[in-house]
Amino acid sequence: MNEAAGPEPIRTLIVDDERQARRILRGLLEADPDIEVVGEAWGADTPGVILETAPDLVLLDVHMPRLDGFDVLAALPPDRVPLVVFVTAYDEHAVRAFEVRAIDYVLKPFTDARLAEALTRAKQALRADDLVRFRAEVQRLLRARAGDEGGANERRPGAGDDDDRLVFQDGSRTYFLDRDEVDWIEAVGSYVRVHAGDVSRLVRGTLAALEDELGEAGFFRIHRSALVNLRKVSELRHHSHGDYLVVLVDGTRLKLSRTRRAAFEASAGLTL
Repeated sequence: MNEAAGPEPIRTLIVDDERQARRILRGLLEADPDIEVVGEAWGADTPGVILETAPDLVLLDVHMPRLDGFDVLAALPPDRVPLVVFVTAYDEHAVRAFEVRAIDYVLKPFTDARLAEALTRAKQALRADDLVRFRAEVQRLLRARAGDEGGANERRPGAGDDDDRLVFQDGSRTYFLDRDEVDWIEAVGSYVRVHAGDVSRLVRGTLAALEDELGEAGFFRIHRSALVNLRKVSELRHHSHGDYLVVLVDGTRLKLSRTRRAAFEASAGLTL
């Protein structure tokens, strides 16, 4: 009796103009039994190589001679765009990578574990059939870029106008989270700590900037140090001496500023 065949390996193309970088990436990819390296490319011939090899996933450098990573995507037919993990030494393009829903954005130099994390994201995305959505986001960005070259670079990290994901920068790492994953965000000095289920990340940013970004997206600042996702609020509980606690669905209790109580009740649709 024949055993059922396992899943097909993820056909992966390496795109980087540095030979050493390609060698390192190939070595790490070939150690992953779920990955099949179908080739390498760089420069102006990259779109043709992508069309010829038809990869599921491309590890794509941003800065390359003649064609950068975004130019490569623009040169492809909409239905031939693969999933992308950006691998680059430059972090200023993280927001644009976020806008096209890149699976991940890995900064050089990276560790083996960091690349493995990116590959795990790619595998999950392919299993979830996110390719159609990714292609649509690529085309949306490229249309906007054609109408206002460079406009995408002017946007701040955080929430996109019509997007449901957030991007947070932490040193050499960039994290992407769906808004609905975030429970609450607290100010910690010149950083913020993002709480999302069992995950807690301390990242660069200010609560004031996030309040501006997320104020119309279902988040409310209940205290000078706490911004909550209203969709994660279960109740408003009287505490003592006129104070109230905001209770989240996971049981987290956060103090509600007295001066913000009325506005919070109106925003959350809660009544005492």
